[in-house]
Amino acid sequence: MSTFELDRALSNENKEITRRLLLGLFFSLCLHLLTLNLSYLLPSATPGAGKPLPKHIKVEKISRQQLKQYRTVGVKNGKKGYTEKLQKGKILPKKFTRKIVKPRKPRAQRSTTVSPPVKTLSLAALKADTSVSKTIKQIEARSKIKQKKEKEEKVKLSLLSNNAVMQQRQNILKDLAANPDSAQAIQNTGFDIKFEPPEGVSEDELNSMEKIYYSFQRRTFETYVTSFLKTYRTMLLRRPQIKRPLKEKIHVLTGRVIFDKDGNIISIKIIRSSADDDVHDLFEDTLKEMRALPNPPKDLVRKDGQFSIYYQLKING
Repeated sequence: MSTFELDRALSNENKEITRRLLLGLFFSLCLHLLTLNLSYLLPSATPGAGKPLPKHIKVEKISRQQLKQYRTVGVKNGKKGYTEKLQKGKILPKKFTRKIVKPRKPRAQRSTTVSPPVKTLSLAALKADTSVSKTIKQIEARSKIKQKKEKEEKVKLSLLSNNAVMQQRQNILKDLAANPDSAQAIQNTGFDIKFEPPEGVSEDELNSMEKIYYSFQRRTFETYVTSFLKTYRTMLLRRPQIKRPLKEKIHVLTGRVIFDKDGNIISIKIIRSSADDDVHDLFEDTLKEMRALPNPPKDLVRKDGQFSIYYQLKING
């Protein structure tokens, strides 16, 4: 086969291939055109067809001053109408709020029964009635008799209590006077103590309390007299001249001593003193020498945790 014939055969083959490609392209183009025409002819067949195209959003630039006004809505010089206006016919949905219904209180049932009217009598009307008047007089008479008896009993108890206390103190002085030196100092000297009642305790109640705490009262009085004798002997050695005012003059001295709840002395106050300095020092040193009264009764202690006792010293009185 010659070269010419080979070239001719290749040219025919190329032409055939080109013809086939062009034919396929033509059919493909026709198919696309047909499909496009059908989409316009049948708009409901394609999703989203027939709806209007969305409008373009217009973006405008604003200055910094306008932006500041928008940010300061509700204040002076702020921008008005910042919120977007609603379209006509468009209604915002209302917020759902649940209404709380309070339960009603049950009404009190009215009783149908009518109570009979209560008769009220004045005091004058009661006294006018002879029977009632006699009863009132009898009650008043009994009340007076009862009060009189209670008063008499209190006086008797007070006398018995005072007599018991005096007898107790005489026994203490008698025992201490067994010593001749002590007997000479006690001979013309009187000693007295008085407990200060706590808050809310009457004088009668205090007397009964003193009777109950018989041993404590005895210890208190004995401590007082013993302290006096000890101080007197000490002063005789330092100040022998004290014998003269104690024999020739009358002296009445009173002091108030405050103790804590344990019986320790907190303070001493001389309420009534003597014109003689030696006698004053004798009484003051006597109170200091007592130092403490152990185990005081709790009923004598006040709310502030303290209790007080008045001491009196009479010489030639």
